[in-house]
Amino acid sequence: MPVPPVNATLLAHYSAKSLGLINGDPVSQWTDLVGTNHLTASGVARPTYRTAKLGPHPGVNFDGVDDVVAAATSISAGHAFVVAAYDLAMFNAYDGLLTDTTSTYFYIGDANKEIFYDSTVEYRKDGVLSRIGPMSGSAAILDAARSVTLIPQVGRDRPYTNRYWEGPVFEVLMFSVALSSGDRQSIQNYLFDEWFATGATVMQKAGGIWKKAIVKLKVAGSWQDATVKHKTGGEW
Repeated sequence: MPVPPVNATLLAHYSAKSLGLINGDPVSQWTDLVGTNHLTASGVARPTYRTAKLGPHPGVNFDGVDDVVAAATSISAGHAFVVAAYDLAMFNAYDGLLTDTTSTYFYIGDANKEIFYDSTVEYRKDGVLSRIGPMSGSAAILDAARSVTLIPQVGRDRPYTNRYWEGPVFEVLMFSVALSSGDRQSIQNYLFDEWFATGATVMQKAGGIWKKAIVKLKVAGSWQDATVKHKTGGEW
């Protein structure tokens, strides 16, 4: 597994690529790549490992009914990044993506809307300020700067029933502090390379700095991921 470029303050790191399971396998434990705060399923419900869930990449699929994994130890976090998708066009309820097991949270959907719940949190989607979730199965890089102490849980809003995430989760990173704009961009670039980059790297200039861009094209009224290629030695 590649090491994230900002790791001095990295508290917990979970990636579907690290699991090495077979398509359809239940995920009983999601290993923490920087420590021992592994996410573990309890009871009989398990999220499912799915291959080729985002292009060629695997994901951990949560069914929106009872799938949840949680750590055992609390951490004090200041910033979280998640690559995920939600299967529907609107959240069914206050569906939890990344929360504490009892009280605090990073990501909770707003019931019957396409946005995340808390308007006081500085949410970003693919690097742009936005509360809109990764709806209709369209995966996105999410990040939120917020100081919370939590026992990390993925797939449910705290202890509440009927508030489960419905869709795949690909990677989760939590940091002890809110990242600087430069470090935030570095993690955005890292996650883009891990999950979305194909062919040539496309750059855009923002504020005098060249940054990686996510390229999409519109097909039949819907934005789709575009594959960008360049010609080298007569070959595309």
